[in-house]
Amino acid sequence: MLDKNDLNQIKGLLEQQTENFDQKLEKQSASIDKQFKSMKQEILRAIRKSENAIIAYFDDAYFELRKRVERIEEYLKLPPLTG
Repeated sequence: MLDKNDLNQIKGLLEQQTENFDQKLEKQSASIDKQFKSMKQEILRAIRKSENAIIAYFDDAYFELRKRVERIEEYLKLPPLTG
């Protein structure tokens, strides 16, 4: 049968192992947090880049269409639409 001294030794070992586990867990957690922040920044950069490309495309398409409409209006001698 285990006596009080044996139980105290077991308790000490378990506390030590728990502390070691907690330290490893904190290190891994910090590493995961850094990786997550890095991935989040990369994703946000990619989204901004895509947004800018889409905006540029539609700006170009709009101005090209506007030129065509103005040319047609001029050719047909129509007044420009306001509004």
